[in-house]
Amino acid sequence: MNDTVSLIVLDQQDYKENDALIYTLGKEKGFLTFQAKGLRKMESKNAYACQPFSFSQFRYDEREGSGFQLLHEAILIESNRPLRENLVKSTVASVLSETVLFMSRDGLDMEGSHELYALLEVLYKELKENERPHLVLAFFYARIADLLGFSPMVDGCAVCASKKVDSISISDGGFICPDCRAEIQSPVYPSDILKQFRYLAKAGLGNFDVLAGSVGITRDVVEIYRDFLIEHAGLRLKSWAFLEKVL
Repeated sequence: MNDTVSLIVLDQQDYKENDALIYTLGKEKGFLTFQAKGLRKMESKNAYACQPFSFSQFRYDEREGSGFQLLHEAILIESNRPLRENLVKSTVASVLSETVLFMSRDGLDMEGSHELYALLEVLYKELKENERPHLVLAFFYARIADLLGFSPMVDGCAVCASKKVDSISISDGGFICPDCRAEIQSPVYPSDILKQFRYLAKAGLGNFDVLAGSVGITRDVVEIYRDFLIEHAGLRLKSWAFLEKVL
Protein backbone atom coordinates (compact mmCIF):
# COMPACT_ATOMS: atom_id res chain seq x y z
CA MET A 1 0.00 0.00 0.00
CA ASN A 2 1.31 3.44 -0.94
CA ASP A 3 1.68 5.86 1.95
CA THR A 4 2.59 9.55 1.81
CA VAL A 5 4.18 11.53 4.62
CA SER A 6 5.27 15.15 5.03
CA LEU A 7 8.62 15.29 6.79
CA ILE A 8 11.89 17.02 7.57
CA VAL A 9 15.07 15.40 6.30
CA LEU A 10 17.47 15.22 9.24
CA ASP A 11 20.44 13.43 7.71
CA GLN A 12 21.61 11.25 4.84
CA GLN A 13 24.04 8.33 4.92
CA ASP A 14 25.62 6.36 2.07
CA TYR A 15 24.26 2.81 1.82
CA LYS A 16 25.45 0.05 -0.51
CA GLU A 17 26.88 1.12 -3.88
CA ASN A 18 24.45 3.83 -5.04
CA ASP A 19 21.80 3.95 -2.33
CA ALA A 20 21.38 6.13 0.74
CA LEU A 21 19.60 5.95 4.07
CA ILE A 22 17.50 9.03 4.76
CA TYR A 23 16.75 9.84 8.40
CA THR A 24 13.61 11.93 8.81
CA LEU A 25 11.09 13.35 11.25
CA GLY A 26 7.56 12.94 9.90
CA LYS A 27 4.88 15.49 10.67
CA GLU A 28 2.35 12.78 11.50
CA LYS A 29 4.41 9.58 11.88
CA GLY A 30 7.44 10.62 13.88
CA PHE A 31 10.89 9.22 13.15
CA LEU A 32 11.26 7.27 9.92
CA THR A 33 14.29 5.92 8.08
CA PHE A 34 14.10 5.35 4.32
CA GLN A 35 16.24 3.43 1.88
CA ALA A 36 16.52 5.56 -1.27
CA LYS A 37 17.68 3.31 -4.10
CA GLY A 38 19.96 4.89 -6.68
CA LEU A 39 19.95 8.23 -4.86
CA ARG A 40 23.69 8.74 -5.37
CA LYS A 41 23.43 8.38 -9.15
CA MET A 42 23.67 11.63 -11.12
CA GLU A 43 20.27 11.08 -12.74
CA SER A 44 18.36 10.48 -9.48
CA LYS A 45 15.07 12.42 -9.48
CA ASN A 46 14.80 12.20 -5.69
CA ALA A 47 18.17 13.72 -4.80
CA TYR A 48 17.08 17.31 -4.16
CA ALA A 49 14.18 16.34 -1.92
CA CYS A 50 16.44 14.11 0.19
CA GLN A 51 19.01 16.74 1.16
CA PRO A 52 19.41 17.50 4.89
CA PHE A 53 17.19 20.25 6.32
CA SER A 54 14.68 19.95 3.45
CA PHE A 55 10.93 19.84 3.95
CA SER A 56 9.67 17.13 1.62
CA GLN A 57 6.88 14.69 0.92
CA PHE A 58 7.82 11.01 0.60
CA ARG A 59 5.75 8.28 -1.03
CA TYR A 60 6.56 4.74 0.08
CA ASP A 61 5.18 1.32 0.95
CA GLU A 62 5.00 0.99 4.72
CA ARG A 63 6.71 -2.12 6.03
CA GLU A 64 5.74 -2.87 9.61
CA GLY A 65 8.55 -4.11 11.81
CA SER A 66 11.23 -3.10 9.32
CA GLY A 67 14.19 -0.93 10.27
CA PHE A 68 13.61 1.29 7.26
CA GLN A 69 11.04 2.00 4.58
CA LEU A 70 11.60 1.77 0.82
CA LEU A 71 11.28 5.20 -0.80
CA HIS A 72 9.40 5.40 -4.11
CA GLU A 73 9.17 9.13 -4.73
CA ALA A 74 10.38 12.28 -2.95
CA ILE A 75 8.77 15.66 -3.67
CA LEU A 76 10.57 18.80 -2.49
CA ILE A 77 8.38 21.27 -0.58
CA GLU A 78 11.00 23.66 0.83
CA SER A 79 14.72 23.19 0.22
CA ASN A 80 16.04 25.49 3.00
CA ARG A 81 19.05 25.92 0.74
CA PRO A 82 20.58 28.82 2.75
CA LEU A 83 21.10 26.41 5.65
CA ARG A 84 23.44 24.31 3.51
CA GLU A 85 25.29 27.19 1.84
CA ASN A 86 26.35 29.10 4.97
CA LEU A 87 28.97 27.41 7.17
CA VAL A 88 27.65 28.68 10.52
CA LYS A 89 24.02 28.04 9.63
CA SER A 90 24.69 24.54 8.31
CA THR A 91 26.66 23.67 11.45
CA VAL A 92 23.91 24.93 13.77
CA ALA A 93 21.28 23.09 11.72
CA SER A 94 23.40 19.93 12.01
CA VAL A 95 23.43 20.29 15.81
CA LEU A 96 19.64 20.53 15.80
CA SER A 97 19.27 17.50 13.54
CA GLU A 98 21.78 15.37 15.44
CA THR A 99 20.05 16.17 18.74
CA VAL A 100 16.69 15.11 17.32
CA LEU A 101 18.23 11.87 16.05
CA PHE A 102 19.77 11.30 19.49
CA MET A 103 16.30 11.57 21.01
CA SER A 104 14.89 9.07 18.52
CA ARG A 105 17.11 6.29 19.91
CA ASP A 106 15.16 6.05 23.15
CA GLY A 107 11.81 6.45 21.45
CA LEU A 108 9.49 9.44 21.59
CA ASP A 109 5.71 9.49 21.62
CA MET A 110 3.75 11.20 18.85
CA GLU A 111 3.07 14.28 20.95
CA GLY A 112 6.79 14.74 21.47
CA SER A 113 7.45 14.17 17.76
CA HIS A 114 4.87 16.83 16.86
CA GLU A 115 6.54 19.29 19.23
CA LEU A 116 9.95 18.60 17.71
CA TYR A 117 8.59 19.07 14.19
CA ALA A 118 7.04 22.41 15.10
CA LEU A 119 10.26 23.46 16.86
CA LEU A 120 12.40 22.69 13.81
CA GLU A 121 9.96 24.56 11.56
CA VAL A 122 10.35 27.72 13.65
CA LEU A 123 14.11 27.49 14.13
CA TYR A 124 14.98 26.56 10.54
CA LYS A 125 13.02 29.64 9.44
CA GLU A 126 14.79 31.84 11.99
CA LEU A 127 18.18 30.41 11.08
CA LYS A 128 17.53 30.88 7.36
CA GLU A 129 16.33 34.49 7.60
CA ASN A 130 18.51 35.96 10.37
CA GLU A 131 22.01 35.88 11.87
CA ARG A 132 21.28 34.89 15.47
CA PRO A 133 22.80 31.42 15.93
CA HIS A 134 23.17 31.80 19.72
CA LEU A 135 19.45 32.49 20.03
CA VAL A 136 18.58 29.43 17.93
CA LEU A 137 20.86 27.10 19.88
CA ALA A 138 19.90 28.32 23.35
CA PHE A 139 16.17 28.27 22.62
CA PHE A 140 16.49 24.79 21.10
CA TYR A 141 18.43 23.42 24.08
CA ALA A 142 15.90 24.92 26.50
CA ARG A 143 12.96 23.36 24.66
CA ILE A 144 14.71 19.98 24.50
CA ALA A 145 15.31 20.09 28.26
CA ASP A 146 11.64 20.90 28.78
CA LEU A 147 10.52 18.16 26.40
CA LEU A 148 12.64 15.60 28.26
CA GLY A 149 11.16 16.68 31.58
CA PHE A 150 14.07 18.37 33.32
CA SER A 151 13.66 22.07 32.64
CA PRO A 152 15.84 23.97 35.15
CA MET A 153 14.50 25.49 38.35
CA VAL A 154 14.39 29.27 37.76
CA ASP A 155 11.78 30.45 40.29
CA GLY A 156 14.21 30.24 43.20
CA CYS A 157 17.17 28.30 44.53
CA ALA A 158 17.14 24.70 43.30
CA VAL A 159 18.49 23.56 46.68
CA CYS A 160 16.61 25.59 49.30
CA ALA A 161 13.97 27.52 47.28
CA SER A 162 15.27 30.94 48.38
CA LYS A 163 14.15 33.69 46.01
CA LYS A 164 17.50 35.47 46.20
CA VAL A 165 19.75 33.87 43.59
CA ASP A 166 23.09 34.76 42.04
CA SER A 167 24.38 31.55 40.49
CA ILE A 168 23.52 28.51 38.38
CA SER A 169 24.35 24.92 39.27
CA ILE A 170 24.21 22.38 36.44
CA SER A 171 24.27 19.38 38.76
CA ASP A 172 21.65 20.79 41.15
CA GLY A 173 19.37 21.74 38.28
CA GLY A 174 18.98 25.50 38.24
CA PHE A 175 19.42 28.76 40.14
CA ILE A 176 21.41 28.81 43.37
CA CYS A 177 21.27 31.31 46.24
CA PRO A 178 24.39 32.90 47.82
CA ASP A 179 24.34 30.58 50.86
CA CYS A 180 24.07 27.38 48.82
CA ARG A 181 26.57 28.73 46.30
CA ALA A 182 29.14 29.13 49.05
CA GLU A 183 28.65 25.49 50.07
CA ILE A 184 28.96 24.02 46.58
CA GLN A 185 31.55 26.59 45.42
CA SER A 186 29.59 27.69 42.39
CA PRO A 187 30.63 30.94 40.63
CA VAL A 188 28.59 34.14 40.76
CA TYR A 189 26.87 34.91 37.46
CA PRO A 190 26.08 38.40 36.13
CA SER A 191 22.43 39.40 36.36
CA ASP A 192 22.18 39.48 32.56
CA ILE A 193 23.14 35.80 32.33
CA LEU A 194 20.58 34.88 35.00
CA LYS A 195 17.93 36.87 33.11
CA GLN A 196 18.66 35.11 29.81
CA PHE A 197 18.65 31.71 31.50
CA ARG A 198 15.27 32.35 33.14
CA TYR A 199 13.64 33.77 30.02
CA LEU A 200 14.72 30.73 28.02
CA ALA A 201 13.36 28.32 30.62
CA LYS A 202 10.01 30.10 30.70
CA ALA A 203 9.50 30.76 26.97
CA GLY A 204 7.39 28.20 25.13
CA LEU A 205 7.48 27.77 21.37
CA GLY A 206 4.69 30.31 20.94
CA ASN A 207 6.81 32.93 22.72
CA PHE A 208 9.83 32.68 20.43
CA ASP A 209 9.25 35.98 18.63
CA VAL A 210 8.69 37.81 21.92
CA LEU A 211 11.89 36.34 23.36
CA ALA A 212 13.86 37.18 20.22
CA GLY A 213 12.78 40.80 20.41
CA SER A 214 13.26 41.33 24.13
CA VAL A 215 16.58 39.81 25.16
CA GLY A 216 19.94 39.18 23.51
CA ILE A 217 21.27 35.66 23.93
CA THR A 218 25.01 35.22 24.49
CA ARG A 219 27.39 32.33 23.97
CA ASP A 220 27.75 31.88 27.75
CA VAL A 221 24.08 30.92 28.11
CA VAL A 222 24.27 28.58 25.12
CA GLU A 223 27.14 26.74 26.81
CA ILE A 224 25.31 26.56 30.15
CA TYR A 225 22.29 24.96 28.51
CA ARG A 226 24.54 22.62 26.51
CA ASP A 227 26.21 21.48 29.73
CA PHE A 228 22.76 21.06 31.25
CA LEU A 229 21.85 18.59 28.48
CA ILE A 230 25.16 16.78 28.86
CA GLU A 231 24.61 16.37 32.60
CA HIS A 232 20.95 15.42 32.65
CA ALA A 233 20.34 13.79 29.24
CA GLY A 234 23.76 12.32 28.52
CA LEU A 235 23.79 14.23 25.24
CA ARG A 236 27.00 13.92 23.21
CA LEU A 237 27.13 15.28 19.67
CA LYS A 238 29.83 14.92 17.00
CA SER A 239 28.71 18.23 15.49
CA TRP A 240 29.71 20.13 18.65
CA ALA A 241 33.41 19.83 17.80
CA PHE A 242 32.99 21.71 14.53
CA LEU A 243 30.55 24.16 16.11
CA GLU A 244 33.33 25.24 18.48
CA LYS A 245 35.49 26.15 15.48
CA VAL A 246 32.94 28.22 13.55
CA LEU A 247 30.94 29.97 16.28
